[in-house]
Amino acid sequence: MKKVIRMTVLAILLAILLFGGCSHKPAIWEIPPATEQASPELMEKIRNAGSRMDYPNAQSIVIEDIDSTIFTPEGNFTLYSYSLVKLTTLKGAKDYGTIGLSYDTMFFKVEIPMARVIKEDGTIINVPDSSITDETIGEMAMMDVFWTNLRQKVVNFQELSSGATIEYMVIYRSLKPRFEGIFDHTHYFQSDEPIKHSRSVVVGPALMPLNWKIRNDTGKLITFTQSKKGDLLKYCWEGWDIPQVILEEGMPPFTDMALVLLSSTTTWKEYSKKVYEYVEPVMQTNQAIEDKVAELTAGKDSEYDKIRAIFYYVAQKIRYLGLAMDPREGIQPHEVIQTFEKQAGVCKDKASLLAAMLQSAGIEAYYVLSNPMNHVDKDVAASQFNHAITLAVTRDGKRYFLDSTDEFVMDMLPAYHQEKAVLVCDEDGEELEYLPTQPPEQNSGLVKINSTIQSGGNLTGTVTLSGKGIYDEVIRQIVRLQEGAQLKKFIERLVYQVNPNARLLDFQIRPEPIMDLYQPAQITINFEIDEYAIVAGKYLLIKPIGLDNSFDIFVNTYLTMFTQLETRQFPLAIQFTSGIVNEEEIVLPGGYLPKVLPQDKNLDLDPASLSMEYHYEGNKLYFKNSLMLNKATIPPEEYPDLRKVKKESSQAASSLAIFVREDEI
Repeated sequence: MKKVIRMTVLAILLAILLFGGCSHKPAIWEIPPATEQASPELMEKIRNAGSRMDYPNAQSIVIEDIDSTIFTPEGNFTLYSYSLVKLTTLKGAKDYGTIGLSYDTMFFKVEIPMARVIKEDGTIINVPDSSITDETIGEMAMMDVFWTNLRQKVVNFQELSSGATIEYMVIYRSLKPRFEGIFDHTHYFQSDEPIKHSRSVVVGPALMPLNWKIRNDTGKLITFTQSKKGDLLKYCWEGWDIPQVILEEGMPPFTDMALVLLSSTTTWKEYSKKVYEYVEPVMQTNQAIEDKVAELTAGKDSEYDKIRAIFYYVAQKIRYLGLAMDPREGIQPHEVIQTFEKQAGVCKDKASLLAAMLQSAGIEAYYVLSNPMNHVDKDVAASQFNHAITLAVTRDGKRYFLDSTDEFVMDMLPAYHQEKAVLVCDEDGEELEYLPTQPPEQNSGLVKINSTIQSGGNLTGTVTLSGKGIYDEVIRQIVRLQEGAQLKKFIERLVYQVNPNARLLDFQIRPEPIMDLYQPAQITINFEIDEYAIVAGKYLLIKPIGLDNSFDIFVNTYLTMFTQLETRQFPLAIQFTSGIVNEEEIVLPGGYLPKVLPQDKNLDLDPASLSMEYHYEGNKLYFKNSLMLNKATIPPEEYPDLRKVKKESSQAASSLAIFVREDEI
């Protein structure tokens, strides 16, 4: 994770330092001479840092993590970084064998003036220039992004072993600011490894004061000092003996939980206006785009229907693909005419094209920055976005946020955006806002089961699986990504989950094609099970099929996966509310009456709710089972209630309805 943290900081290109202590006068940033032996002072620092015995959960110990930044009124800056890391295990040595430092060649020049390995006996192995390379980022190609300006400096350390220490320096020099006249900076004081000492220093014009915040510093570990000399302000944040974060399954992104500094010289309204200034010039349409808009909206009277038609087109017909480079790649979209002609673009391109097409249709629309994975802090207008979407506003004031990178979403905005921040970009500037939590019913699945039990206990049944929101989207993805034989095997596995003796007879998928977003997705399955009901003399024992959510495609599995821990230190990030409802009708063989029906359940807690209802009427057993996850993020103190709902659901899964022959009563 230490490399992941550095990659995160470097990915937003805001992490370098060493500006000599927090005294007003900075020390000279000296590059150590290429000696063969470490100094006694350095070896003492390494020895005093501790060992595996002191930090049994760590793979390494970050002894020094220091950065220093100097910025100008234009927003340019130079950032210096120094790292000293002691490797305490073989895994730690493997993790640090190669480190990649990402950057954008259009905005930065990166230098690595020193990198070396310090052995336990003090012997120094300097990393030769041949072991420091400049490479493309392979992960970007996996995301269908092929921007050659996105590069990484790769440092290959040699002869690493447990007990060795690595030391390296990095300099980032900005070639031009992302936003003229704006500077922002982020520094992570915490890792999933212990940090002995971390410091961040920023020096800049007094006329551009920083607004800053230390997030998650509940223990008050970070000290702050500020000084002024002439027309410059110097800020210094420093922390010692910062504990590692022990990662938990299902926790929010590490960057949301870690102790972090956010700082900026701007406000969200100014940020919004700046982005608008970059985006507005590329939003000009041409006749071809206007003709397509007219074609898509022909015969559609309501604004909502026009929004859907244009959204579905951009979501499904404009491929997610990044190829070309622009002077402000990563911030400014390509011209919408170019995106339309190439029928391809990444999120910013698709978002701007969608906004331009909506405007062409007479609908108020805006380019919007978002981050559907991480929390964006409202207190500091620092760069915290990784995505772009669109806002459409109808004449009656209804607002629709639209994510055209998702080709499966019928509702036009995937459920994982709930509670996440958005920044609408317009000429007057907007404040940061957060999208609301959705009721779980908006993302719930519906399983309708109709079955008939013969006198010998054999069962024939039909199940129809459908859903809303995220559930509808999951169904479409399953069908789209598992076509043919693979899809049949998936359906067979669902049937086998009900009973090992179950046999799939056939199944149907609606709509055809499944990517028709005007119609809800639906899977209908016909199956049979020999001796499903237990015939014991005068008694007939039946377990409703929907009792254990056998045909649920993800909610119950999701809940099971994330309730394994006894307690939690961090919140549980489910990402979205959701639910599953089973409605079942079982036709019994003639001549039976209910003897014992399982008790109804109604457990309504803050993080989740569970209800089960049984009803017998006219030779039919009716059963309804509802399981709802009410929160996208569940705090640790509510986690026991979530486990309670899961436990009650699991225990009820073995319940049986008992019937007796009428002539035996």
